Amino acid sequence: MDPFEMQTIVNGELLHGEHAVWYGQPAPQEFSKEALPLFLFGIPWTLFSVGWTAMSFWITSDTEGLFRFVFPLFGLPFVAIGIYLLASPILKARKAGMTLYAVTDRRALIIDLSGSTKKVTAYGPAEIKNIERVEKADGSGHLYFRTEFTTDSDKNTISRKVGFLGIPEVRTVEMYIRDFLK
Repeated sequence: MDPFEMQTIVNGELLHGEHAVWYGQPAPQEFSKEALPLFLFGIPWTLFSVGWTAMSFWITSDTEGLFRFVFPLFGLPFVAIGIYLLASPILKARKAGMTLYAVTDRRALIIDLSGSTKKVTAYGPAEIKNIERVEKADGSGHLYFRTEFTTDSDKNTISRKVGFLGIPEVRTVEMYIRDFLK
């Protein structure tokens, strides 16, 4: 996304009298790193699924009737899942390219353009708690400003940090957020 397009999108989300002080996008490799465990799990999954499906076609090649086609087709959904797991780093990098972060003089915005609709999540002073900066040597990093809690089907509490991932000059962005919190 070019800077003019980003600025146009951010300006379209501003409230009356609000001004953008910073906007940017996450580094795609930061989103791809999240998918590395899925990718690694996808390697043996896909190999097994393809092997299963290929062997079932081979084993049933002498069989007559419906069984010849049904048994091998059972493996195809597993092959599709494997392909998805192997593609997950690419899909996450694409999502990063469709995500936009912005800080205004009143709020922090996360704008997700990856789906068929635009999803805008705004965090004002009341929603921002416990700012945490994770900074690399080059000054880039993650800026977390909220922890959200959900409950899974087993009634276990799951926490998820919310913020800006893989942004340049993370310390400067933190300063902008702290300025509107004053």
